Amino acid sequence: FEQVQRFLEIQLRNKNTKEYCATVELISNFVKKCLELNLGHLSFNRAIPTLSGGELQRLRLVRIFSSKLNNMLIVLDEPLAGLSAMEKKSVLNNLINLSEKHTLLVVDHSDSLIDKADNIIALGPRSGINGGQIIDAKQYLEEENKWKNTKKRVVSNFQKIEIVADIYEYNGVGIQYIEDGMNILSGKSGVGKSTVLREYLPMFFESYEYINQKYSSANQNSNVATLLGVAEPIFKVFANEFNKSTSFFSNNSSKLGACKCCTGAGSIVENGITLKCDKCRGTGFDISLEKYKINGKSLLDIWNFTLEDAVGYFKGIDEKLASDISVSKKLLLEHLILGQQTSTLSGGENIRTKLFRLNHSTAKVIGIDEPFRGLGKYEIAEICSYLTELTRRKKTIFVVDHETIAFDYFDSHMELKNNKGKLIGIKGE
Repeated sequence: FEQVQRFLEIQLRNKNTKEYCATVELISNFVKKCLELNLGHLSFNRAIPTLSGGELQRLRLVRIFSSKLNNMLIVLDEPLAGLSAMEKKSVLNNLINLSEKHTLLVVDHSDSLIDKADNIIALGPRSGINGGQIIDAKQYLEEENKWKNTKKRVVSNFQKIEIVADIYEYNGVGIQYIEDGMNILSGKSGVGKSTVLREYLPMFFESYEYINQKYSSANQNSNVATLLGVAEPIFKVFANEFNKSTSFFSNNSSKLGACKCCTGAGSIVENGITLKCDKCRGTGFDISLEKYKINGKSLLDIWNFTLEDAVGYFKGIDEKLASDISVSKKLLLEHLILGQQTSTLSGGENIRTKLFRLNHSTAKVIGIDEPFRGLGKYEIAEICSYLTELTRRKKTIFVVDHETIAFDYFDSHMELKNNKGKLIGIKGE
């Protein structure tokens, strides 16, 4: 974009038609805004999948910030998510300027946005079915500010990672970390933080698992129970009770227990509209399974349980299953419904379902890309508590995130910088 801007300035200085100059000026305004938001290093032919979350976020905002329209209602969902402190400041200044010509409705947890807001609307008191109500904003913010870690561990057993390998435009990495501890990497978006987690760390550690923000690839039958890995154990409970095969009680499309009408999806599509399947009450199970009940409940009933309800139900039936599902409370997922389609999950819920599965992960080292995106201080504290529990089981945690409120929960904070192609970690404040 920096080179493009120089080219456009030359074009504007040349004598051309008014129409030509108007077009060039329109492009120039867009490029100038890209430069203002620290996107000058990008090129027009850069593939979208190669962009970092912060780069993609700011590119989307450029279109809004460079618009010539007035008096609009603009709704922005987490415009500061995935941005470093410097990038947040630039975006925030643009939002303030935008508010002079438009009405802005912004969904965000950022203190900087809250401090600048003319009106604060708080929804709660918790997530999912336990939220959605307008609550006292002042009281909510007071409660949020109570969640701050004050018991940071003092550690000194730093280990070194030194790798020489050409990946994208980088030639290696050199960072320190705490073994069996909590490590967080920050730095401006696009510097290469995700590359360290996704590409370099698997070269260094033999037992490694990487978790990102992307939604799990899922078919139309995918639901919370299958995503969390508890669907099969539930089917086995019924199979053992009634001396049947697991397939008999499974609502997977190719299994015997799937609804014949919707083939296990729980919904049907008519004229482009998705409708709840009446035959199976939206559960995907064959209606014949309704007569197979344990403690008065069939699979069709259980599929409408929240995870919290499921824990209570399976206690006394299958203690291990109940214990596994109870982990959802630590990750603030207890409001999710077992049969809920994964396509309805929020971004925060999506990544926390992935963290749920870490409870049974055999990986010694775990890299997590922006687990705190879209979360408030209370949620961040709870997620950090869960991750800390994993370190007590001799697991090493690496997290990439920009949420400064989370830094105090980590044993090591490194700010990543690009030093002539080598990604190096500088001890963060």
